[in-house]
Amino acid sequence: MSSVATKTTTATLTTTAISTKTATATVTVTGGGAEVPVAAAGSPPADFYDYGNGLSATWAADDSYDCAEADDSCWGVQIYSQDGCPTGPYVLLTLFGNGTDESGSSERRTNQAIAAGETIVLVLGYQGPDTATITADLTDVRCQ
Repeated sequence: MSSVATKTTTATLTTTAISTKTATATVTVTGGGAEVPVAAAGSPPADFYDYGNGLSATWAADDSYDCAEADDSCWGVQIYSQDGCPTGPYVLLTLFGNGTDESGSSERRTNQAIAAGETIVLVLGYQGPDTATITADLTDVRCQ
């Protein structure tokens, strides 16, 4: 039978030279004494873009959200909060028609608080012509 121990480690996290934070992470050690690698608390997942304001985002998998029936097209955005976002996030997409011409935007605000270390998915919709050629860029993600 292997034993399980818990070790608390303090790490320094520097975010884009804006501020330095000290975070505590719990590391579980199992049999043989090898540490399981754990990201420091407050670190965004590797595949998320860090907006430098405590929120990180990436596109959500297509099968993880549903479009509203009224929308001609929609995009799911996964948002991770490093420090918590008690007022809820604001997300802005810039929309492009024909792949290059800016043709508008889609924005979404929610009062849904995000706890530190939590990930949520917001769905932003589009109603209009040329849905087959509309693409989107994540322009802004921040706490309201």
